[in-house]
Amino acid sequence: HLVSALCHVASTDSGRGELLRHARALPLLQALVALLSPGHPLLPAAARTLRNLGFSAAPGAGGRAALEALLRKEGEWLVSALAAPLAPHETGEKTSGCLYEAEERAAFAPPLRAALEAAEARRAAMPLADAIAAIDSSGGAEARLALTEALLLLSASEDACAAMRSAGVFPVLRESRLMN
Repeated sequence: HLVSALCHVASTDSGRGELLRHARALPLLQALVALLSPGHPLLPAAARTLRNLGFSAAPGAGGRAALEALLRKEGEWLVSALAAPLAPHETGEKTSGCLYEAEERAAFAPPLRAALEAAEARRAAMPLADAIAAIDSSGGAEARLALTEALLLLSASEDACAAMRSAGVFPVLRESRLMN
């Protein structure tokens, strides 16, 4: 119930401000990101909590300064973690009939590349139909929507936009339509 409680706290401006100003904001985000795996029962709640924290990117929002400081330090990791679950089931290079150009794949930041490769390995270990069922049965569509909204909300911050460009998340967002 702790993740649901955090989601509710993060739904208010003052709650977001307190969560982000706290010295343990990064471990909190890391714990929430760890719940973003397909099939995890807390996936939707973790995604909604991360989305709610994204509201702090708006000008004048509670916790904006703390969020921007965090983004300057860990932005590439955070946006990579938010984008990775949005990646379609099959990845590779377009020359082999898949989704990403070789130069796009090469431009992925190490955290995004590692997350995508780990997801590919997990999906390769099970039949595609089972992988899709695991994502969909765990509130995957709701979580994908919340993560997309989180990235959109974060785009109000120049630091987040720089992190998104640096991490190379835009090809993942472009192809995420295949998951819906």
